[in-house]
Amino acid sequence: MSFTPIKKLGQHFLTDPALIDILIQLLCPRKNQHWLEIGAGLGALTRPLTPLVKRLDVVEIDHRLIKTLKETLPTPTLIFHEQDVLRFNLNSIASIPRSLYICGNLPYQISTPLLFHIFEELPLIHSLFFMLQKEVVERLAANPGEKSYGRLTVHTQYYCQVIPLIDVPPHAFSPPPKVRSAFVKLIPYSPPLYPPVDEKLFHDIIQQAFMARRKALRNALKKWLSPIDFEHLAISPQARPDQLTVAEYVRICQHLFR
Repeated sequence: MSFTPIKKLGQHFLTDPALIDILIQLLCPRKNQHWLEIGAGLGALTRPLTPLVKRLDVVEIDHRLIKTLKETLPTPTLIFHEQDVLRFNLNSIASIPRSLYICGNLPYQISTPLLFHIFEELPLIHSLFFMLQKEVVERLAANPGEKSYGRLTVHTQYYCQVIPLIDVPPHAFSPPPKVRSAFVKLIPYSPPLYPPVDEKLFHDIIQQAFMARRKALRNALKKWLSPIDFEHLAISPQARPDQLTVAEYVRICQHLFR
């Protein structure tokens, strides 16, 4: 197959056969599993995955790719959804908790909003496998105090265990991207690792904190926390936002939502 990539869709098609074999091994698909693939591309994962699982749903916005894959993979267990994945509702294809396995070679420009979108429907998901810009994977897996540690880190690690799998060079794609990529596995915590928090407050606190990541917390979060609050929380008001653990952000939200 030969397709001209559409730049605005961020299309970089996986073409390295050896890498594709490795990715399928990492997915470890089983006949009783229901999978969702985000962005089929040329079918690099779609083709080998289809016969290995009970059902494969594919969300793809490019009609050209869907048309070709439908013609070459005519099977009732492969279901296409021609749709923007940021508007796709997982409840439309699954209803059983932790029954859905998700994979995808994600367009880099939508990776962060897509992750936040998926976090809204995590109870349905067993695990996620994504090809992302290596820099994004480093942010997902970062530890407090590291340069990559930020808002996306805290949100992701609140919901999921993050397991970086392999780095992927540009030449594994056509056209080659200008950045390195990495394959990562996310496992939603079940039961949740952290106590529940008010989602909006959690979002607002973390967003405000990392907008002022070089400031002391007493300044970055002065809208919410007084000196007495810091004392009660046993958190230093001199600490920077990127020095707090996920658990400490959770404690702040619990304290404010009493």
